[in-house]
Amino acid sequence: SFITLVWNTLLYTTYGPNSEIVAYDQPADRLIVIADGEANVMVDAVWRNAPEIDDILLKAGDFIGDWALLGHNAWGKSTLIGMDDVAIEVLATSQSFVVCLELEASHFKRILQEGPPTMLA
Repeated sequence: SFITLVWNTLLYTTYGPNSEIVAYDQPADRLIVIADGEANVMVDAVWRNAPEIDDILLKAGDFIGDWALLGHNAWGKSTLIGMDDVAIEVLATSQSFVVCLELEASHFKRILQEGPPTMLA
C-alpha cells in the first residue's frame, strides 16, 4: 500500500544536543518529523525592516518540510512556519537528543511515479 511504501522509505536520524538539523543555506529537500526530543527553529527574516519573529520550538509530532514534498525549496514555506521570505536554521536543543523521521522529496516523488494509478485518485 501507499502508506507502507512511504513508511519503508523513511530515514530514522538521531541528532545530538546542539546538532544542526537544517542550515540556513540548505534547500528544503525533505519532510522532517520530530519523533522524540525537541528542536529549536531560529527564524531570520530576509526582507528589510521585517518585524521580529520569535523562534519556534518543535516537539514530538511537529514537522517541517511538508511543502518540500510538493516541490518548494524554502524551509520557511513549511506549514508550521508559513512564510516564504525567511531563512531558518533548525538545531537540536542543548538539553536533548532529537530523533527524526525524514522523507526525502525525491523518494516521495519516485513512490508517486512508480505507484499504481489508483494511488493518485
